[in-house]
Amino acid sequence: MAQSCPTLLRPAHLLALLAVACSLTSQPSLSADVSLRDLVTALAAATDKNPINFTGKDLENLDLSNLDFKAARLDASNLFGVNLSSSDLRNVRLAGVTLDRAQLTNTNFTNADLSGATILIPAIHTSLTSNIWNAPTFRQSKLRGARLSGNFDGTDFGAADLTNVHFGTRSSLVRCEFSGANLVGAAFQQAQLTYARFIQADLRNSNFRDAKLVWVDFTDADLRGADLTGADLSMAILDGANLDGAKLEAVLGLESARGLPKQ
Repeated sequence: MAQSCPTLLRPAHLLALLAVACSLTSQPSLSADVSLRDLVTALAAATDKNPINFTGKDLENLDLSNLDFKAARLDASNLFGVNLSSSDLRNVRLAGVTLDRAQLTNTNFTNADLSGATILIPAIHTSLTSNIWNAPTFRQSKLRGARLSGNFDGTDFGAADLTNVHFGTRSSLVRCEFSGANLVGAAFQQAQLTYARFIQADLRNSNFRDAKLVWVDFTDADLRGADLTGADLSMAILDGANLDGAKLEAVLGLESARGLPKQ
C-alpha cells in the first residue's frame, strides 16, 4: 500500500501563513481605539493651556500609570479597567466617563470634573488589607450625579461637589474625608463609614439608611432632612450639627453619640 507524501507548501503559502501568525501575535488584547504610544505622544506635546482632546475615546484596559494628563479632555471616554496608578489627573475633564474596575492607587483627581461618571469596583489598594495611604484623592472635584461602588477606604473627597452622588449598597468608605463637601441628596445606604469625617459638610436630604456611622465626625454638618433610619451612630460626633427634620427612627448607639441636640 503506497504511503501518501506530505503536502509541500509553496513559498507563497508559507508567506501568507507567516503573515497571519504575525498579525495574531501582534494584536493587543485590548479594545482600545487609541494606542498607549499615541496617547503618551499626545500628552508629551500637550500643555495645560493646550490640552489633548480624547473625548469619547475607548482607552479600555490601557496601562496609563504614572502619567501627567495636563488638564486633558476625556469626557465620555471608556476607561474600563485602565491602570491610572500614581497618575496626575488634576483639572482633567472626565464627565460621563466609565472608570469601572480601574486601578486608582495614589491617583490624583483634584479639581477634576467627573460629573455623571461611574466608578464601580475600582482597585485602590496595593494589598488585600486596605492601606489608606494608597487611596486616591478627589479633593475639590466635581462628582455630581456620579455612581461609585466598592472599597474606597481612606479616599479624600474633601470640599468636592458630590451632589446626588450614589454610593452602592455596602460600599466601604472607612476613614474617608468628606469635610466641606457638598453632599446634598447623596446616597450612602448600608455603607460602611467608620471614622469618616463630614466636618462642615452639606448633607441635606442625604440617605444614610442602615449605614455604619461609628466614630463618624459630623461636627457642624448640615443634616437637615437626612434619612438616618436604622443607622449605627455609636460614638459619633455631632457637635454643632443641624439635624432639623432628620429621620432618626431605629437609630443605634445614640446614647453614646456626642453633641446630639436635645429634643
